[in-house]
Amino acid sequence: MDKDIREQVDESYASLLSELKREFPRRLRECIGERSVHSFANACGLSDSLIRKYLAGSLPGLDKVVVIAREAGVSVEWLATGRSRDDSVTRLPVEGVLSAEYIEEVVAKTRREFIARGINLKPEDEAKVIRLICEFNAIGASGPEPLGADSENVG
Repeated sequence: MDKDIREQVDESYASLLSELKREFPRRLRECIGERSVHSFANACGLSDSLIRKYLAGSLPGLDKVVVIAREAGVSVEWLATGRSRDDSVTRLPVEGVLSAEYIEEVVAKTRREFIARGINLKPEDEAKVIRLICEFNAIGASGPEPLGADSENVG
């Protein structure tokens, strides 16, 4: 990879990481709401110290994001990125089955978001992000509404 392109990718990644570390704690605090950290952590099945670590700027793994989002009643996408349901992709047409149209929609919306934020990733990394978005939406596909539909808890 060309050195200038590599530097640009590294800068974009650093910018995205900085934004995540700054904004995730704010959204997590919003999820906790009036509850104590202890109460919220217990409801999630996580330790107080882990939740406090996230509030201080550490980023959780995918498994923890899913648990926290479910407990808070928000979409995984909103918790992870801050995007509202209006920006999210539609749910899978059939539980566990990806249609070509669905994949096209996810790819197009993800690319537009990357461009809008100035994010340039390697194709392999973009593919991972797109796969995660599909998996997140598949988790909620069996429910009555698409992920992100609970706008009362979404900023």
